[in-house]
Amino acid sequence: MSFWKDEHFCPKCGATLEDQLGFDPDKGLWRCTECGQELYGDDFPEGTRFPGTIWRCDNCGAVLNTQYGFDDEEDEWECTECGHVNRISEDEIYDSEEDWEAHKRAERIGSFVSDMFSSFVVGATSDSTDDDVDDDDDEDDDYDDYDSYDYYNEGSENGDEDESQVTTERSSYGYSGYDSGSRVSSSPFGHLGSWDTIKLCFKVSVFCVIALLVAAGFFGVTRAIPLGISSDQAVGSQYGEITDALKMHGFSQVNAVAMDDLSYEHLNEEGMVARIQILWGCSFKETTKYPSWLPITVSYHTAKKVEAPLSSKETKGMNYNDVAKAFEDAGFSVVTTQGKGDIIFGVLSKPDTVDSVSIDGDKRFSDGDSYRVDAEVLITYHSKN
Repeated sequence: MSFWKDEHFCPKCGATLEDQLGFDPDKGLWRCTECGQELYGDDFPEGTRFPGTIWRCDNCGAVLNTQYGFDDEEDEWECTECGHVNRISEDEIYDSEEDWEAHKRAERIGSFVSDMFSSFVVGATSDSTDDDVDDDDDEDDDYDDYDSYDYYNEGSENGDEDESQVTTERSSYGYSGYDSGSRVSSSPFGHLGSWDTIKLCFKVSVFCVIALLVAAGFFGVTRAIPLGISSDQAVGSQYGEITDALKMHGFSQVNAVAMDDLSYEHLNEEGMVARIQILWGCSFKETTKYPSWLPITVSYHTAKKVEAPLSSKETKGMNYNDVAKAFEDAGFSVVTTQGKGDIIFGVLSKPDTVDSVSIDGDKRFSDGDSYRVDAEVLITYHSKN
């Protein structure tokens, strides 16, 4: 998109580019500091094979179009800033910067898996080699110990020759026989092989599990969809509208969570979104892409919960002023007292004592029961007519 006119402004957000620090129309390329839109001028070198494409170095992010001698007719280009060789092909063109970042994340995941697999195999091979060397050393020691015994042939007529034969035969037997016995007894899974094989199998199994998880993540990255709403737009909106919008865009794991955080004075904010959490982040743009199966938590404001300080039975016979103060101190904001006017002679009931207490119409409650901060507490007490 061209913005090199008599007036320099961003076509996306309308910001005046001259007001942005560092803007220079002679450079031919600029990223708006207000909305992040990348802009280029009429004289920007677009190339002939892929016109309208801005090529960036995969390593350092430098713009390749403006580098001396750049030609998109070439299949590769070495960045003059860092020396990285970049491929110039249609496969390297992305619709947006978010798509390019998703591709780079997938590449980093693949590189991580490859390096991890190499370390697993090399580590297992090294362990196996070290153990084999130790076994050979032990076998040599066993051989020497076996040879150190004094052997002789009682029926020998030629002592030197027979002794040599006996020593050779027994030395051979001692080496192979003792080695076989030691290998069988070294592993409780004799039919599976040595400990080296078991360790290698275990490491490969762990790698396979991790590879499956990474593959699922890679599939999610490549099949990501835009949110369609930014975090700034969501905060302060009604949570029902936001959850419906996310589901309409294709996200299947949208969960709404009540925060129970509003005091009585701020109940006008009830139902408004406080934050949206995706993985570990709460800030995102409407064009940001995520896998459709990723859990999204929408937290919204609701009235704070308070607990009853007394049970309905405990309030009977107490002074109604004491009961009212107890409920107010517990956080209840709407406490009303009402005299019955049922005392004529003052014999059956004592004045100002509680007859009943209800919380939002509930006359049977226990101390510790939870209610909204705006729940109405009605205290009825005996009074003179």
